[in-house]
Amino acid sequence: ARVAFFDYDGPRHSFDVPEDLYHDYYRKSRRMANATMTSNSWGTDPVGYDGMSHELDSFVYDNPDFLAVMAAGNYGSRGHYSLSSPGNAKNCLTIGATKSSPEAFSSWGNPTGIRINDKSYVIDNLPGFRHFAASRRLKNVPAKVWKDCSLKDLTPCSHIDCVLFVKHNDSCTAQEILDKAKFLDIPMVIFEGFKGVLVEAPWKVYLDIGAGMLPSEIFDDVWKEAEKKGTNVTAPVVTTSPRKVETVVPGFSSKGPTRDGRNKPDVLAPGDKTQSVHSDGSITSMNCGEVQLMTGTSMATPIAAGGAALVRQYFREGWYPSGKKDINSTLNRHPSAALIKAVIINGAESVDPDFSYNIKGKIEHLTTIPST
Repeated sequence: ARVAFFDYDGPRHSFDVPEDLYHDYYRKSRRMANATMTSNSWGTDPVGYDGMSHELDSFVYDNPDFLAVMAAGNYGSRGHYSLSSPGNAKNCLTIGATKSSPEAFSSWGNPTGIRINDKSYVIDNLPGFRHFAASRRLKNVPAKVWKDCSLKDLTPCSHIDCVLFVKHNDSCTAQEILDKAKFLDIPMVIFEGFKGVLVEAPWKVYLDIGAGMLPSEIFDDVWKEAEKKGTNVTAPVVTTSPRKVETVVPGFSSKGPTRDGRNKPDVLAPGDKTQSVHSDGSITSMNCGEVQLMTGTSMATPIAAGGAALVRQYFREGWYPSGKKDINSTLNRHPSAALIKAVIINGAESVDPDFSYNIKGKIEHLTTIPST
């Protein structure tokens, strides 16, 4: 197997998607790298079936063995019908996100939560943030609440170590809140999230502010504690979650169905606080400096693509139907994208019914193929 990378850096060092995906992306990857699969962690704002969706579907129709694995998008706060394009196309495998197990991060020593007085809470990443941790450790610092977008309310928290708790409101955006927190040197902001009130991912990158979310049903209790005088917060801390988080869909993951009524995303994969590469910041070294925690369906998509590649290898090496490798087998040695997609969707495990997002389930241990 081979892996090819295509750089679509624009003239201003921005991601610049070709206008003609059929010829300038899919066909080019086919001709230049003989690609049979692409992993795509990008997409538009939520729209209906558009030109990019059509170009993807057309290329797969003309090249039946070509599988495009697409991110669903990070617009779950907008509710249903929030899929990105071309992830809403018919012939691609569209990937939403599940939460990743905090127990795994605890074993790596990564901070995953906060402690208020004597009770700990798991914090969820704010979409677009590399990490939850602030630039400095906070130990028994004051908890403050912010009820509107006025700087006046933040005066007691200005230029001191504190943790700011922000309830969802329509008077200001997460971007504005974090801008003001940075101006006042507030090291950590915890937002209310989920249940349709998840804050949008800010566009700016903040390296010196810790930011995260708590589900609405938990945030209400934390808010009441934070309002009390003398409430102290320690963050970040290593903690674990009382719920089985692997089966929970994070609020940022875009939801189906598509606007024309099709079930999407197709499956889920871990996309919350996953280990990803981190540039060392040098344009001359061409090296990654270290790994980092990142959140989004952009993280879930390559995980699913890796699984799809293994399914393709399963057929290419003749493991089907005996379950034993047979290089002389001619059955399904050139699997179609539709076959790989069907194997993954039908082998996915169910998610909690409370988090039904018009999907089949999550990728973990595919039930359609032995020993995967």
